[in-house]
Order: sequence, then C-alpha cells, then structure tokens
Amino acid sequence: MDDCVTLSTLSGGAVEELFSEQLQAVLRNIADPNTDAKAPREIFLKFLFKADENREVGGISIKAGAKLAGLKPVQTVVFMGRRDGRLVAVEHN
Repeated sequence: MDDCVTLSTLSGGAVEELFSEQLQAVLRNIADPNTDAKAPREIFLKFLFKADENREVGGISIKAGAKLAGLKPVQTVVFMGRRDGRLVAVEHN
C-alpha cells in the first residue's frame, strides 16, 4: 500500500519540520559558549494515538521537544563581614 503513513508523509511533512526546529535549538545550544560543551542534548518526538469506539478511525497528536544543556554556573569570590553594624558582602576583584 503506497498510501500508508510514514514519518515523511504524516501531517503533510509536519513531523520533519518539528524535528528540524528542535535540531536547530540543539545546535544553537551546543554553539553557546555559556553551556557545557560535553553535556548531552536530546530531541524527542512523542506520538499520542486515540482511536474511536469502533477502532477504525483515530487521531494522532505529535509533539516535539528537546532537552538542552543548562547554562554554566558563574562564580565569584566575596568577602563577608560587618560594616557599620550591618552584615555585608563585598566582591573581590
């Protein structure tokens, strides 16, 4: 049957577009110097199938997403103490 559903034909090619959008997000995240270069990134496609009572007709909901690397922490050194009776922190340069 040539009319069977495939990833490239499903919803007029929308699944490939969803994947492409998430791939761009992953590539931007990898290129961002503020993220951990070695952290794994993940793209997922989720298909939710719902059939009618007769199990002859159904719908498919397709969702795409990505798990990206978080931003690297920024660190600094501070001196802590009291000034005029108040607790304060002063950043060391």
